[in-house]
Amino acid sequence: MEHELASWSLLTVWGREGKARWFAEAQPRVSLTTGRFDRLLLRPAVGFQLTPEVSLWAGYGWTPSFTPSYRDEQRPWQQLLVEQKFGVVNLVNRFRTEERFIAYTSGPSYRLRHMVRAVIRFGPESPWGLAVFDELFVTLNSVERGPVAGFDQNRAFVGVNVKVAAWQFELGYMNNVVNRPAPQADRMSHNITAMIVLVVP
Repeated sequence: MEHELASWSLLTVWGREGKARWFAEAQPRVSLTTGRFDRLLLRPAVGFQLTPEVSLWAGYGWTPSFTPSYRDEQRPWQQLLVEQKFGVVNLVNRFRTEERFIAYTSGPSYRLRHMVRAVIRFGPESPWGLAVFDELFVTLNSVERGPVAGFDQNRAFVGVNVKVAAWQFELGYMNNVVNRPAPQADRMSHNITAMIVLVVP
C-alpha cells in the first residue's frame, strides 16, 4: 500500500428559501508528498426539505484530476440527508448515489456513498466542538480503464469545529483508504483537512 500526505480545503455556502435549499462547494486537493495540485471539486446542488430532519438533493460535480495527467470527470448525483440534534450532538446521515462519467473509460461508473457525521459541542452554548465522521464508498459496476466493482474507499475524520455567527470553521485529520485497480497499489492518504462553511440567512 502506498502512503501519501495531502491537504484538502473545503469552502461551502449553504442557503434556503422556504422548503427549497441549495449549496455550492469548492474543494482543491494538493499532494504534499509530491508537491502537486491533484484534484479540484466544484459541486453545486439544490434540495427540498421534506420534514424538519429529512431533505432530498440533486447536484452535479465537476471533478477533474491533474495527476499523472489531466483527466476530466463529470458527476451527477442524488442524496438523502437526515439531520438530527440530540442535546449537544448534531448528527448527520447522508446517503448519496453518483453517476461518474470519467474520460477515457468505456462507460459510466455508478457509486454509492454513506456518511455518518457528528459535531459534539463542548457545552450547550459553546461555539467549540469535536467533529467526527466516517464515509464508505462502494462502486456498483466495473468499467474498462476505470473503477472496478466493490469497495472503493473509506474516509475517517476527526477534528475541531468552531461556530462564529453564520460561519463554521473546521480543522482536522482525515484518513482515506483507496482501493485501486491492479497493477496499481492501494493508497492510504493522510490528509490535513480545513473547512469553511457559510450559512446564508
